[in-house]
Amino acid sequence: MSDEKKTVLSMRHINKTFPGVKALSDAQLTLREGEIHALMGENGAGKSTLIKVLTGVEEFETGEIIMDGKSIINTSPQEAGNNGISTVYQEVNLCPNLTVAENIFIRIDRRTEVRSVREQGADEKTDRHSCEEESAEPVIVITVFKEEKRDGRGNV
Repeated sequence: MSDEKKTVLSMRHINKTFPGVKALSDAQLTLREGEIHALMGENGAGKSTLIKVLTGVEEFETGEIIMDGKSIINTSPQEAGNNGISTVYQEVNLCPNLTVAENIFIRIDRRTEVRSVREQGADEKTDRHSCEEESAEPVIVITVFKEEKRDGRGNV
């Protein structure tokens, strides 16, 4: 039996060009079950563009995205959400009355109704992705707790 973990998502040979700028050139990313990744690089390295391609915000010219062994193309954030892909951007506008998990999985449908994770069956999603217990806490509780832990310079 192999110890190699199952590949759940791979982006292969992704290319994206903006007028006058090659934003992604043969970009590749492989995510395996149980792994945690961080995209790091200088400004302009293509980190945000890669995530926007994955989440359907931006189209790519060439390449392939494979999820659970099937080729997918996310033409919109809603379609990406239907495929189980969501992004939490670094400039986060949180809904303090929702849990951490609900803030991660929240989506706005075509009628601009906010649907919580529970309405979408995302309790099952958080179980599937082994979210920590803290993910069930309301964001306001965690935010207040972390603010209390800050020192005089704003450090945690």
